[in-house]
Amino acid sequence: MSTPATIAAHRMVPRKAVVIAGIALLVLLMGGTLFLALHWPFTREKVIKSLEDSTASRVEIKTFHPFYFPRPGCAAEGVVFRKSSERGPVALISVQKLTLESGFLNMLRMHVSELRAEGAQVTISSGSKFEQKTDNGIVIDHFQADGAIVNFASRDGNEEPLKFVFEQFALKNVSSSAPLSYQLKVKNPLPPGEIAAAGQFGPLNLADSSKTAFSGDYTFSDADLGAFQGIAGKLFSRGKFHGTLGHIEIEGNTDAPAFEVTESHHAVHLATQFQAYVNGETGDTFFSSVQSRIGKTMVLWTGKVAGSEGKQGKVASLEMSSRNGRIEDLLRLFVTAEKPPMQGAISFKGTTLLPSGDLPFLKKVEINGAFGIDAGRFTNPETQHGVDQLSENSESDEVIKAEKKAAGGKEKEEDVPLALSDVKGSVVVRNGTAKFSKLSFDIPGASAEMHGTYNLISQAIDLHGEMHMDSELSKTTHGVKALFLKPFDPFFKKKHGSLLPVKVGGTFKHPTFGLELAKKE
Repeated sequence: MSTPATIAAHRMVPRKAVVIAGIALLVLLMGGTLFLALHWPFTREKVIKSLEDSTASRVEIKTFHPFYFPRPGCAAEGVVFRKSSERGPVALISVQKLTLESGFLNMLRMHVSELRAEGAQVTISSGSKFEQKTDNGIVIDHFQADGAIVNFASRDGNEEPLKFVFEQFALKNVSSSAPLSYQLKVKNPLPPGEIAAAGQFGPLNLADSSKTAFSGDYTFSDADLGAFQGIAGKLFSRGKFHGTLGHIEIEGNTDAPAFEVTESHHAVHLATQFQAYVNGETGDTFFSSVQSRIGKTMVLWTGKVAGSEGKQGKVASLEMSSRNGRIEDLLRLFVTAEKPPMQGAISFKGTTLLPSGDLPFLKKVEINGAFGIDAGRFTNPETQHGVDQLSENSESDEVIKAEKKAAGGKEKEEDVPLALSDVKGSVVVRNGTAKFSKLSFDIPGASAEMHGTYNLISQAIDLHGEMHMDSELSKTTHGVKALFLKPFDPFFKKKHGSLLPVKVGGTFKHPTFGLELAKKE
């Protein structure tokens, strides 16, 4: 039977529990308050020290405002990161407003929940970089710096810096001991266009930053190739990459639906697939495999776009080759005529050098290679007629008789233009001029070997050489001219036909063919 005393005792048990719990909570709050008072991270001094330790630089803050609710943190305005140089302290980063926010539990875990940088500008010059001085163990859960501007100063300081404007700059899990995730959208300065990338970076290798891991996917859209002297068009590229800052492996593709060399004014569809690696610290790019398609022609490339010691800018140095392409696809890039000067199958191999500088594309591109063309025909009727006439006049009487006999005594049909066969030679392109050597070709009744030049800009032709014909010299023409040349037949007569010094001049639109009786110096 319960007595009043036992009832009162049972009622006091929960009251004691509540009192004990209340005292414990008060002790915890007092302890937490004391801990936060002693270790509160959001003071001007502690924020400055943390930033300086993280970047090995000197940090200045113009104004500082701590806040406590609803989430603890602080706002710093006029923040400047400086590094020492030969010219004195240099401002590498400036931030109009830097805001740090955390939660009370996150503070105990050394986590900053949110870090926002507004109006951030970064200046990177030759040799300038940030290094982590000490590992303070702080983790930034989310870092946002939309609108940040990164300027890459030129080495000599005489040119305007390259400016990258980040429409989006977001990092997650920023720490010194684990990879961070990034998501970027940036306006690329050269060529102008927009790059979007997402992936992982780090952790930073303090001993050798070039060994820091870097990976992700990217798209490069609406890139204006007109920013480069001599070419035009819009380019789109997509790909993925992985590796380290010093060696980033990249594979992807590009597409330029209306690529053109501006001096030719012919737009062509240029598409490529590539594998390359990039030195992320210098920007030098090395192509291990590039497949580009222009019309029906596939061109394979290897090489690099890299800087060289003592010279400004980067130089493109590429090895190229193609089998069973179309000569008209390639010529369309370089000639101003409505139609390419020749059609036919082409194979070639050589090197291309494209230095930096402001010269027009055709003036600065350098090509050295060898080529072969099969079943080549000239698109200019005047030029093709000259070849057809030359072939007809070069055939011997025996060949003509055999052709008539095969045709039942009728004259041979002239409706199909003759093709140049076994065209081959070597070419060096420099300063807008193509210089040919060992240029040889065959047509029915004749074969020739020539050398000389073709000006890609003025389209002037200057070729010289020798032609072996099955017929005698006087039979290359008719009427009075044939009568006049008859006495000269013995001088050019060979065991089989004639060997004549010939020349080709004029321009692509108006070529001239003739004998070169006076030797060219």
